[in-house]
Amino acid sequence: MDIQQLYKDMETLRERLNLKLEDCLENGGMSLEVLGLSQKLDELIVEYMKQAKPDTGTESNEVA
Repeated sequence: MDIQQLYKDMETLRERLNLKLEDCLENGGMSLEVLGLSQKLDELIVEYMKQAKPDTGTESNEVA
């Protein structure tokens, strides 16, 4: 999965999660679906951070 698609998936999941959380707050309870969406978002964020992290193990070829 490329980083742009990963970011789009995170945004979509965040929107769904926000809607579900609003529904839970209105109805006074947390659903398993909301917990599952939250866990999936956490996983996507971790994957995104791994892919977006700059490669610090390489040397720069720039001359000061």
